[in-house]
Order: sequence, then C-alpha cells, then structure tokens
Amino acid sequence: MSITTIKVTTDLRQRVQTHARRRHLSQAEVLERALDLLDRDVFFEQLRRDVAEHPETPDERSEREQWLGGPLVTGENQ
Repeated sequence: MSITTIKVTTDLRQRVQTHARRRHLSQAEVLERALDLLDRDVFFEQLRRDVAEHPETPDERSEREQWLGGPLVTGENQ
C-alpha cells in the first residue's frame, strides 16, 4: 500500500478525525467509506435518470411481476 498526503482544511481534517475516533476507524477508512457512499449516490442518481428516460414496457412489467411475485408498489398508478 502506498501512502500520500492530501491538503484539506483544518475543519475537514477535524471532521475526519472526529468520525474516525467515534467509530474506531482510521482516517483512511473514514474517507473510503465516505467515497463509497458518494459512489453509491452517483450510481443511483444515474439509475433514476435511466429509468425516467426509458420506462418499462408492458412485457418488462409482466416479467418483473413474475420474478417478484406481484406488482411493484411505487406510489404511482401503473
């Protein structure tokens, strides 16, 4: 594993240290978890855009319902 230095504000460094102490993690682990959450947010935002641009066809809806055992409740009328 290589190690590098990054420049962050004193406030940000303190936030990372505080989270690390509270969770008994290293500062690197805190940053990695934060980036994992950001990656997850980006993935789901792209998925939301893709779904909005390409709604389900009736055949896809039927296949999904067969796999899931019933209709998907989304709060919208299908």
